[in-house]
Parts: sequence; structure tokens; C-alpha cells
Amino acid sequence: MKRGEARAPEQTEQAKDFSGLRVGAKITPTDIDCSMDVGLRYFVFIDPKYDGAELSTGQRLHYEGLCDRIERGGGVALALITDHWFKAPAVIDVAKTIVRLHYVGGRPKWESHHAGKTCVEVRDLWLDWAMGPGWRE
Repeated sequence: MKRGEARAPEQTEQAKDFSGLRVGAKITPTDIDCSMDVGLRYFVFIDPKYDGAELSTGQRLHYEGLCDRIERGGGVALALITDHWFKAPAVIDVAKTIVRLHYVGGRPKWESHHAGKTCVEVRDLWLDWAMGPGWRE
């Protein structure tokens, strides 16, 4: 198995019930499909959506909060919402998903100027900006 590959793809079909973790009337957990860090300073969150599926308000607020808090703590953070058209049970190649929106911690809004590029292209452009081009070596 290569690094980053799904370890138990059959479990992705297994439903998870988060309802017992609710806080008050409106706060419920959300899942993060992909989370990575480079040196515990540069953080990337990726949420691939099937065929333009909506990003819920709760998910949007969660990604904004994570990215903004990381920035305030001296880190740098990016959230990517990507689209794919892989139908289950096909494995989603997240690197090849297409970016729809991105959010950089500390910025006032979600942006779409990288829309149409692949997830890995935008992640690498962002790491070039955040870390300088030497990170690839």
C-alpha cells in the first residue's frame, strides 16, 4: 500500500451517526475528508463534493474557524472545496478533483480564482506562496 492510499475502502460505505455528539440545539459535528500539515505550520483541508454538491453552512463556518484560528496561532491554513464525478464504489483520486472554492485563513471570504485547476495544482501553488518554492526539494 502506498502512503495516502485508503486503508480500508470498504469502511467508507459505513455510515457514522454523530447525533449523540450534538452541543445545544444547533451545533453538530462535521467530518473532514482530508487534513494534512507540513511541519505543523502549514495546514490544508480538502473536502471533495460529488458533482457540485453544496457546502453546508456548518461546514463552511467550521473550515473558516479552523483556518482563521491556525493563522492567529502563527500557522498558515488553506481549505479547498473540490468537485469530482467518481461514482461509488470507485475510489476518488482527490489530487485530480477540480477546485471550486478556496479559503485562506485570515482572509475575509471564500475565493474562486483557482476554480478549474486540480486540487494538487492549487495545493502546490499555495505551498509555493506560503513556504517558497524550495519546499519541493
